[in-house]
Amino acid sequence: MLLICLVASSILVLLLFGERVKLPITVLKVEYPERIGPGEPSRFALNVLARKDVEDLRVEYSYLVRVGGKTIEDLYATPGFNQSVLQDEDPVSYVTHEQFDRLRKDLPGGEIPVETQKVEIPYEFTKEFRIVEKELQLRYYDYRTNLEWAPGSAIPYVYGTTLCYAFISIPEGNISVYQGRPDFYLNRHDSMTDLEYGKNETTHLFINPNIREVAEQEYVHINEAPPFGTVHFGSLEKGQRAFMSFTTRDLSRPSIQVVRFWVNGELVEEETRFNFMGGPL
Repeated sequence: MLLICLVASSILVLLLFGERVKLPITVLKVEYPERIGPGEPSRFALNVLARKDVEDLRVEYSYLVRVGGKTIEDLYATPGFNQSVLQDEDPVSYVTHEQFDRLRKDLPGGEIPVETQKVEIPYEFTKEFRIVEKELQLRYYDYRTNLEWAPGSAIPYVYGTTLCYAFISIPEGNISVYQGRPDFYLNRHDSMTDLEYGKNETTHLFINPNIREVAEQEYVHINEAPPFGTVHFGSLEKGQRAFMSFTTRDLSRPSIQVVRFWVNGELVEEETRFNFMGGPL
C-alpha cells in the first residue's frame, strides 16, 4: 500500500513540477460507457488537473449519432460529397436543416459561424481474421455559438437542435457521417438522470425528477444545468482539480461523445477527446 502511495505521489509531483510542463491542464480521466447491458444506466465522468494557474477553464460536451439508411445513401449520391468534407468545406451544404436556413437569413452575408477541428485517430478492426490498424481522419464541426443569443426561457427547447457534425474517412473509402447536439446527451429532459460538477469543495448538483426520485427538500432541475453542454469552472490554481459526472438512462449508439477543453479562451486541441461508442465504421 505504501509503494502504491509513493508511486501515485511521484506521478502527481511530475505532473505539477516537471521541467517539461507545456499544457496548462492534464485530463486525468474521461469516463464513458464502452459496454452497457440492458437497463443499466450510463455514467460519464471527467477529472482535470491544473498544471499551472488557470484564469478560466471551460469544458464543452456534444453527443453525435451515426447517420444511416436513406439519409446516408442520399449523401453518397450528392455530387461533390467526398473527401472534401474533411477539409474546410461547409458541411451544411450537404446536411440541411431548417434552423440553418433561419440563421442564414439573420446573419450578414448568410455566413454561419462555426468551430472546426481535424484529427487523426488510431483505430483497430478485424478483416479476414486479421487485426488491421488504421489512422482514421475525422473532421468535427460545431455550430453551438449560433445559439448564444437564445433567451433563458427558450434554452430548454433548443437542446434538441442538431448543430454538431463529424465526418470520418473509413477504410472502405467512404465517409462515415455523424450528427448530434451540443449538449451532454441527446435529450437531457427525457434521458439524463443527474449531473454534478465542481472544484475543490464546491459542487453543483442537478436532478431530473422525472427519472430519479427526490426527497422533499429543494433540488435544482436538470434543465437548469449549464446550457449547451458547456461547464464554466472558472479559475484554478496550480494543483487544483475540476470534476464532473452525469448519468443517462439510455444510450444511443453507434455514437461519438466529443469533449473539448478551453483554457483562458483558447482550445487545448491536444486534450480533445472523441469517444467512440459502438465503433466508427
